[in-house]
Amino acid sequence: MKKLIRTGLLTGIAMLVVNVLLNPLFNAIFPNLQTAYETNPVFRPWEDPIMMLFFAYPIVLGLVFAWIWDKSKTLFAGSDLKKGLNFGLIFFFVSGLPGFIINYSSFKLPLVMILTWTIMSLVNGIVGGIVLAKLNK
Repeated sequence: MKKLIRTGLLTGIAMLVVNVLLNPLFNAIFPNLQTAYETNPVFRPWEDPIMMLFFAYPIVLGLVFAWIWDKSKTLFAGSDLKKGLNFGLIFFFVSGLPGFIINYSSFKLPLVMILTWTIMSLVNGIVGGIVLAKLNK
């Protein structure tokens, strides 16, 4: 259990770092993206203390990933990179792609915003999978 929590936290931290790096990159590529976040009443302002939970998401996801990895790691073969890539792709097809469809169909948000979320879901899955594969030899 201790190893599961440790690997989950490390995986979550890796995904948090990826998110922190991707957000400014997406804002630079799509200059209107930040404005869309700031002007849409759906989103809380950063000054709201509840927004700190935003940073807990990848940590919780990392813990869940570690648990799923523990149950499924024998299904993956090859190098750590290949195992992590396959794990991340499975996560993306189970969660990221359906998430894209439901977000796009349900919310009046710019398509580019939802696409960036979808790309981040794919990258998070792959990064999380690779970290787990490397930590669980």
